Amino acid sequence: DLSSQLVIRGSGPDQNLILMDAIELFNPYPLYGFISMFNPETVNTIQLMTGGFPAPYSDRLSAVLDVTNRDGDPNKAPVGGKLNMSVTNANLVVEGPLGFWGGSYIVSGRRTYYDLIAGPIAKATGAVEGDVALPNFGDIQARIAVMPAPGHRFVLNGITSRDNTEFQSGTTRDRPDSISLVDRSNNEVVGLTWAWTPSPTFTSRVVASWYRNSGANDFGGQGGSQRIAGGEVTQEEFIRLQDSLRREGVEVPTLFSINGSSNFDFTKQSLRADQRWKVNATHELEWGFIVDDITTGVGFQLDLDPRLRAFAASNPRSVSFPEEFRAEISFLRTGSWFQYNV
Repeated sequence: DLSSQLVIRGSGPDQNLILMDAIELFNPYPLYGFISMFNPETVNTIQLMTGGFPAPYSDRLSAVLDVTNRDGDPNKAPVGGKLNMSVTNANLVVEGPLGFWGGSYIVSGRRTYYDLIAGPIAKATGAVEGDVALPNFGDIQARIAVMPAPGHRFVLNGITSRDNTEFQSGTTRDRPDSISLVDRSNNEVVGLTWAWTPSPTFTSRVVASWYRNSGANDFGGQGGSQRIAGGEVTQEEFIRLQDSLRREGVEVPTLFSINGSSNFDFTKQSLRADQRWKVNATHELEWGFIVDDITTGVGFQLDLDPRLRAFAASNPRSVSFPEEFRAEISFLRTGSWFQYNV
């Protein structure tokens, strides 16, 4: 109930093929699945196929979600739109005609404000203390559609979105241990579609697109107050212990620290072509191809406290793991299909 990800017939969300305006998306679930990448104010049609999907929708095991966004309303001259607001988010849509080639545009923007409303309320009620930020999400989507000549239609789509989560232990915490986490991710999509209809019985569509899903997080903290002080200790008591040892000229103990970061980057350039020929009232042929240039990368870096590193090295049962890792793979994926409908 807390996620917008689709789990169909026991499969994982990544086993579904998700298309938006014929552009394949790999992670349309920002903010850990709480928010969908699809704006309900701009969606035109949604088709969900949970099994037995046609040949053009291949390369997935479970299901297909095919989403098509709508064009802007050319009758809202010179400009029109709507603003939806709730306790958690705002959604602004602006649309209208372009004034040439029978074109139209639509631009939408969304923003959650859990961090702006829920955060102060949580602090005022005493639920949290110190610098604590809740997740937030924002995106901008734009679509331009024109018909420069009879039978030729061009659509340009663009999306940029980001979500961010920050957590930091408050300065008024009771324990000396602390933790911090900053997690950010981005989705960007650009697509150009050319639809050609030379006759009522033949249609052709070519889609060139660029898609990127990337993110990074930084984490860190201090711990080990129980090991150093020999039991439960408050932050005030720990500071008092440090001060007393300084006065005696004894080395002052500090908490063990750990800091690290990780990142991922997924980029895909794609060219897709679909043709459909309605031979007669009962026979129809479909065929097409797709070429994808895909690059995936993941990495992490860990900065351990020297004392923690020494403890791990002296323990024969400790598991050795790398403190830095990076991997990247680039490959070409191609596909083609043919379908005969009777």
